[in-house]
Amino acid sequence: MSFVVLVAAAVSCAAVQRAIGVGYSLVLLPAAIAVLPDGQAVPCVLAVGIVLSVGLLLAGRRAPDADDVTRGLLTFAPAGQLVALLALGALRGPELRVAAAAVLLTGCAAALVQRRAPRRAPGRATGAAAGVVIGAVGALTAVIGPFVALLLTLRADAGGDELRRRLWLCTTVLSTTALALAALLGTSDLRGALVALALAPALAVGALVGAPLVGRLHPAAHRLTVLLIAAAGAATLLAGA
Repeated sequence: MSFVVLVAAAVSCAAVQRAIGVGYSLVLLPAAIAVLPDGQAVPCVLAVGIVLSVGLLLAGRRAPDADDVTRGLLTFAPAGQLVALLALGALRGPELRVAAAAVLLTGCAAALVQRRAPRRAPGRATGAAAGVVIGAVGALTAVIGPFVALLLTLRADAGGDELRRRLWLCTTVLSTTALALAALLGTSDLRGALVALALAPALAVGALVGAPLVGRLHPAAHRLTVLLIAAAGAATLLAGA
């Protein structure tokens, strides 16, 4: 019965990820925490992020265009992951979840203000600084996409397929490095990653379900939807605190 719950969550999270580009962890993480043994939930969600995002990138047959923000994020996020895992190990306590939720909500407000008062788009330095924080929180909680989405939507023209591809690229790279570091440091039960492989067929079904929704989102509406997903990420983190 517990695996059925995970399969249902996998189908749902893949549909959300295909349609919007982000949000799979918000659907899957609560189910993984409820069903899997302690220590396996985060590796499972990280591995699902790799399987799902790589599959979506390959299916799109178009390489993501990494801008300066994305490159800065990808370069420095592993440093944040390493520091977090060395300092806190597999700790995922209430304080961390509340702090992560506060960062998401503050960033959502900032991104909404950005729509009314546009300023210079963020660059590589912003991506690098944010990458350290995103890497740290993602390695400990498996919530990566909403933070990345928040950073990338600071650009007023962000949205559509280009934003989706960048989100999938960041999810792939950051999930891979987080799992690799967890394996090297022995901070997590990596059997959770094997569960993710067993969920691959369900992820494929979910991606097919979400595909028809892609063209229905105008880029501006897509950007707003991503911000709403980020806000939902804060709610998910607070619920687990």
